[in-house]
Amino acid sequence: MKHGGLRDAIDPLIAAGLLEGIDGQKMPHGHPVPSWTASYWATNELIRMALEFGVTPTSIIPDVPQEDLVQLYATKPMPRYDRLRGGLVQPRKGKRIWFDPTPQTQQWSDTLAAINAFYRQQKIEPAPDFLEAWLSERNADPDRGGPRYRMPELFGTDLYRVFNNGDAADPRFDLGGRLFGGWWMYVSETARSAITINGQTTIELDYAQCHPRMLYHERDLPGDGELYTVPEIVAYEIETGKEPRTYRPCIKWLTQILINGRGRPEAVEPPGDMLFPPDIPLKRVIGFIEAMHQPIADSFRTGAGLRLMRTESDIAFEIVATAMAEGWTVLPVHDSFITTIDRRDRLKAMMVDAYVWRLGREPVFKDNIIK
Repeated sequence: MKHGGLRDAIDPLIAAGLLEGIDGQKMPHGHPVPSWTASYWATNELIRMALEFGVTPTSIIPDVPQEDLVQLYATKPMPRYDRLRGGLVQPRKGKRIWFDPTPQTQQWSDTLAAINAFYRQQKIEPAPDFLEAWLSERNADPDRGGPRYRMPELFGTDLYRVFNNGDAADPRFDLGGRLFGGWWMYVSETARSAITINGQTTIELDYAQCHPRMLYHERDLPGDGELYTVPEIVAYEIETGKEPRTYRPCIKWLTQILINGRGRPEAVEPPGDMLFPPDIPLKRVIGFIEAMHQPIADSFRTGAGLRLMRTESDIAFEIVATAMAEGWTVLPVHDSFITTIDRRDRLKAMMVDAYVWRLGREPVFKDNIIK
């Protein structure tokens, strides 16, 4: 529905006391023209009427249709010039490709349907009162702009798999394949730390620096240590009196662009809140990264990221499906996984086995996420 049509439907419901709403205003970074957003929720009267007519919470769970459980998209088109923004805009996705199911895609769809049915039987939610307190704290921040943060839609637990750079004439599934859809994928790490599964506290296990380390392991190279810490930038932090790891997010972002992109990283618009070393040209920082990772540097600027995502997503798919078959729950967040504390050791063993089977070397885990 277009915005006007939505308001034509919503306004009478608000006037009848069946909905409440808040208009908000959002100003995207670098956008000269404001865009508007709004939130609506049911009143007690609408809930009473719904219950009277047999509508229950399970009636409105938005199941992902079978034909959407495995999706394939064409290569993203080139950036286009946006007159309103006054700059280039990179489309998020290519055009969706519809395909006849193959035995493999049918197996993926059937497994995802079973996983989604299993998830709907679990209670996956933040710890009581945590999220409301966390949202209140964030919304009270005087320096935060844009609309107020809202509660996530906790009923959105269905997963689906997205493949990239497909060809309509010859649909293939070699690239991408990540799992999307679960509400926990779209909240902050802090909010994820409060997730409970059937009332039990959870932990999150995360492969450390997954994609660059996979490039090393593909070549049977160790890829040890911290892969987003560049010696020249560490020296610069010391010289300028900056806190250690001040520019680590910058190095991580540039490394990921080198792995995922095909063009010039310095031409990509950086996040507005990211800190860069002010006295070192970006091109020189990129040179430091390439020199540090010389053994894998020939994979940079080749679009290798989507190929790595296929391996990463196969690992995630195997882990989630295996846990379901064993009767317990794992929630994927690309290269990290959430489960209850009592399943920590089993999850870690599965993550090691799935990784070693594909890459031949032991993975490295983050050590700051386990509760």
